[in-house]
Amino acid sequence: MSTATKCKHCGWIIVRNPRGVWVLPHSRFPSTVCRDGAPHEPESHPGSDGTGTVTAIAVGASVFDAGVI
Repeated sequence: MSTATKCKHCGWIIVRNPRGVWVLPHSRFPSTVCRDGAPHEPESHPGSDGTGTVTAIAVGASVFDAGVI
């Protein structure tokens, strides 16, 4: 199962940056637009985490890594 998100305009794999904007990963100059000038958009929107499990695990892991616990 692939969790990669592809742009519906250019077909390249895209990720969200810390500002929440879709960009190309591992790019020297991360661009927010495709070659045709359209902003990167995912082919399909990722499913939501209605229970909050993924968010809870991420927060717990970051707290543990910070040495708070």
